[in-house]
Amino acid sequence: SSGSRLSRASMVLLQASGFPEIVDDNNQPAEAVDPADPVKFKLEKEEADGLQGNEIVLQFLAFSRASQDCQGAPWPKTVYFTFQFYRFPPETTPRLQLVGLDETGRTRSGSLSHLLVLTDKDGSSDAGSPGFQLKYLVDPGFLKPGEQRWFTRYLASQTLQIDVWDGDSLLLVGSAAVPMKHLLRQGRPAVQVLHELEVVATEYEQDMVVSGDMTRFGCV
Repeated sequence: SSGSRLSRASMVLLQASGFPEIVDDNNQPAEAVDPADPVKFKLEKEEADGLQGNEIVLQFLAFSRASQDCQGAPWPKTVYFTFQFYRFPPETTPRLQLVGLDETGRTRSGSLSHLLVLTDKDGSSDAGSPGFQLKYLVDPGFLKPGEQRWFTRYLASQTLQIDVWDGDSLLLVGSAAVPMKHLLRQGRPAVQVLHELEVVATEYEQDMVVSGDMTRFGCV
């Protein structure tokens, strides 16, 4: 699930933390798109767009946990993410340190938010801007003849699967999925969308089959 929209207080808090702003070619802020709004996608409009080059920017800003989840369980000190966008090579981000906020950083679910901060090789926090971002340039030099249509359909119909890992134990924290249809510009210079994603972890408990009892099934 793409989760829910961020509250206005959470958005203000994130914006005040110093994350890099996403701008268009004229250095103007990209148009903000509400992830709850339906996407009116027209392939012909994308193909007729004079801006055939697309720069896809992915930002990882914060990490939280619902207050009712894993009471007393320790927080990971660092996390990193793995995923693959389109036909670019699989991506493994650097380790990102979780920096806790004060009580004003609580989300609507009551969990305490943590900013993601890039760490140096020695494990210390980077003094630069918080968060981590990656850029993918998808232009006519990258795309094969006729591939523009397939890339547009990829954004319109696919979700980006992201795995979240504990940076110290290297164990899987969980997985998230973000729809990419809101990245379709539909003639606009630039768009941006802010998602609050649910990170889901599934644990398996396999029942033992004994004495020929075939009526017991594995449970999840």
